[in-house]
Order: sequence, then C-alpha cells, then structure tokens
Amino acid sequence: MSHPEYPYNGNEIAVIGMAGRFPQSENLEAFWQNLTGGKECISHYSSRELEEAGIDPGILSQPNYVRAKGEIGQLDAFDAAFFGINPKDAELMDPQHRMMLECAWEALEHAGYQSADCGSSMGVFVGKSMSSYLFLNLFPHIQKCWPPAICRLPSAMTRTVWLQRSPIA
Repeated sequence: MSHPEYPYNGNEIAVIGMAGRFPQSENLEAFWQNLTGGKECISHYSSRELEEAGIDPGILSQPNYVRAKGEIGQLDAFDAAFFGINPKDAELMDPQHRMMLECAWEALEHAGYQSADCGSSMGVFVGKSMSSYLFLNLFPHIQKCWPPAICRLPSAMTRTVWLQRSPIA
C-alpha cells in the first residue's frame, strides 16, 4: 500500500518479530501482562538484606541510596553449545551479551524465520546498555596477573575506545 505523504525510497524495513527480557518478565508477553496489570516489577530490599549481600552500611546510610533493583532472571541458563561458544568463553562473557544472543534468536523464532531456510537477506537489530561487567568483573582478575605498568595500558586503551565509539549493533 502506497502513502503519498510517505513515499517509498528503498530503505523501508518491516518489524516482524520481537524479543526482550525485563524485570520479572521473561518475554514480551509477560512484560505486557505485567504492564497492563499494573504489577510492580522492581525488587525492593531492606537494609538487613543489603548488608547481608555485602553493601557497606556507610553507603546504605546515604539519603540518595536507592534500595531497589530491576532484576532479570535466568542469567545462568545460557546454552553455550547452541551458539557454538566454548563453555569457558561463555563463563567469561558479559551476561548482557549472552542474553542479547538469546533474544536475537528468540526474535527470529517470533518472526517465524529460520536463518538457514530464509533464502533472502535478513537482519536482527539489537541494543543493550553500556555494561560495566568488563571493568568490574574481568579486569580486576587480569590486573592481578600482569605487571602494574602493563595493567594500566589495556585499561586506558579500552576506556578510550569505548568512550569514543557509539555501541551500535
């Protein structure tokens, strides 16, 4: 169908499948049910629970500290073999990256496509937020193994590259 106010230019796309994970919503259908049902999906914690989790009491006493978090489950359920990823590499991989791969595959399934049977061009647009996983979970362990002068260089280079590039997938 042609719309004179929006003429075709050859760059049109069709969104035919979607996938996502959200707090207390393992997929888009659950997210929509929670949204329309007015369900609060953010987890709230007491000071005791946070102290038991290792949060410094000094931080907890700050008036701007938020005792809530949007948690997404099943981060440990990644099927590395399905994606052809070595289990050890998958263990080190950012959990957001693992989830992004799962959601990309789910979006294709939601659209009713199998990449091997498509016969034409197909793409999946994905997005995720900036993650501190590399800096908080991997670099501290790497830096323990390297001489101090060498440690600073990769860290500084990575920060520079990540700050100069927009993460678009």
